[in-house]
Amino acid sequence: MKILTAPHMERCIGCFLCVLAAGNNKDTLSLNNSLIRVIAQGREFVAEIDSGIEAEEGVVASCPRNCLKIEEV
Repeated sequence: MKILTAPHMERCIGCFLCVLAAGNNKDTLSLNNSLIRVIAQGREFVAEIDSGIEAEEGVVASCPRNCLKIEEV
């Protein structure tokens, strides 16, 4: 199984493009239903990722700062 990780969150600028990409389904585009949450902690951002999902390349490709990665488990 491939899972999504966020090993480089120090690069994150809080654009939420990964959140939108992970919340995209056939009918809607939603921040609320996304499998990723990006949370500001001071001047840094933290990603909370639902680890029970299979990772998609589109979510990784959506990040302009290359914060995300797919790892084989």
